This record gives sequence, C-alpha cells and structure tokens, in this order.
Amino acid sequence: MKTKTVKVAVGVLALALMALPSIVGQAADPPQGTPVDSDIGLLADDPRTAISATRTISSPGSYYLTNDIQTSSGSSNAIHINTDNVTLDLMGFSLIGRGSGTGNGILISGQTNVEIRNGTVRDFGGCGILENSTENGTGHRVINVRAIFNAKGGIYLDGFDHLVKDSAALMNGEVGIAASFQSTVINSMSSINLGVGLMCLSGTISSNTVELNLMHGIAVAGKGIVTNNTVNDNFEGIYIDGDGSLIKGNYVTENAENNIHINGSHNVIEENFVYKSNRGIRFETGGNFYINNRASENSFDYSNTAGNNNGGNVSF
Repeated sequence: MKTKTVKVAVGVLALALMALPSIVGQAADPPQGTPVDSDIGLLADDPRTAISATRTISSPGSYYLTNDIQTSSGSSNAIHINTDNVTLDLMGFSLIGRGSGTGNGILISGQTNVEIRNGTVRDFGGCGILENSTENGTGHRVINVRAIFNAKGGIYLDGFDHLVKDSAALMNGEVGIAASFQSTVINSMSSINLGVGLMCLSGTISSNTVELNLMHGIAVAGKGIVTNNTVNDNFEGIYIDGDGSLIKGNYVTENAENNIHINGSHNVIEENFVYKSNRGIRFETGGNFYINNRASENSFDYSNTAGNNNGGNVSF
C-alpha cells in the first residue's frame, strides 16, 4: 500500500514540474497596458512625489529627483525638509550649489525619521546635508550618498540616533562626516577633508576608510565602538576624548602625530595595527587597558607614561 502511495505522489509531482514552465511564463507577462520599468518606483501610478527644482518639503511622504538641480544663488538651500517621516531618493542625480555662500544641499530642521539616499550633494557654501537641531533631530539615515566640495561639511547630523552607510565625503572644507549622539557610521569613506574626517559624539564607527584629512581621521568625544576601520595619512589617526570606548581591529598607519590617541579612562584598545607615526598608541590619562596590539616603526610604539594596564602588545 505504501509503494502505491509513493508512486501516485511521484506521478503528481512529475505532472506539476512539467506544467511549471508554462505557469511561470504566464505569470511573468504583465497585463496589456501596464507600464513597465526596471525601477518599479517609476511606474505610471508611482505613489511618490517627483522633484525637478529646488523646494521645501512640508508633508510626510516619499520624494524623488527627476534631474540634477542647481540652486539659483549661494544663499539658497536646494532641498529644505521641515517635516517628519520623509524619504528622499536622489535617483543618481546631483544637488549642486554655487560654490560659495551659506546654502546647503539638504537642510533638515529638527525632524524625525528622514532618509536620504542614492546621489550626490556638491559645491555648497554650507553643508552637503545638514540636520541643524541638537535637541530634535532624530533617527535620520543617509545611505549611498556622495558629499563633495562643500565648504562647511559633507554630511553633518546633529541630534540623536542617526545612520550613515555606504556613503562618501570627499574634499569638503571642514568635517567630512559628523553624526552626533548614539549614531552609527559604517562602510563609508571620508577623505581629503580640511577638518576631521569622521566624527561621532557617541556611537559605532565600523568598517570605514578615512584618509588624508587635515585633522583627526576619526574622533569620538564620548564613548564609542571603533572597529575594523582603515585610518591612514591624517594629521592624527583615531582620537578618543572620553570614557568607555572600545577601539579594536583597526589598521592605523602613517598619521603624522599619533596613530591612536587616548584622552579618557576605562577605554579598551585591542588588536590594532599601528605603523609609522610619531606615537603608535598614546595615552594622556590612566585607567585604560590595551592588549594584543601590534606596532612598528613609530618613534614611540606605546607611549604609556600614565601607567595603563596592558598585555600581549608587540613591537617589531
């Protein structure tokens, strides 16, 4: 009886597999008259709002660019967002300033839950992207954005709980990427900026490339997790000016003054490679722990006059 049941099941399965190509082919063909595009968001019934010129966004919703947008004057913002719950897709286009003045590419004024993605903000006299409220700006996301040649900063987010991911800040006049309290910056690049490359007051900084900035490569003013970053050829590599941070697994080389500089206590510095600087790891304060780091060709591999606990560190 069991053999007969198995044979019936196999026969049904075989019939289903024979019919599958025709079923799939039918499902793949859209109904006649339906507009087709590789980006489903560009269908004729797109629920998003198109933007083709400078504007203020005052209603929650999803918006997208249809072309490059350049401001008419140096004092103008290309996009001003003054409402919560906005998604702005740059669609690969650019917001372009006049190279001077005070205008920003995207100005956010103390809002919550704004996402900006997929494009470039460049040549503004202010910042490429700016959230200017230290108290109310919360939960923004900047994903796959390039901020280039902005006079004040590339991506600058005051407030709390922001995310910057897969983005790049290059050749900006001051800070490259700044995200305030409890924020995360991951898989991004910040290079050739005239100030700090990448800065958080507190949060997570992981898997970024930070090079050739005229001040600190990475700076944390409070407590942070700084892991697996590449930090090369800045004035100073990683600067921790607070308590309770973990600095682990970073590749920090040829920064002019210090590769890793600790000015706080209860920090753990672990498994970093520091190469060819004035000081490999410099402590200004006590109460820290450093372990299993590797240092080579620094003038002073480990500058530990404050008597911090250590173990397993190697110079070679």
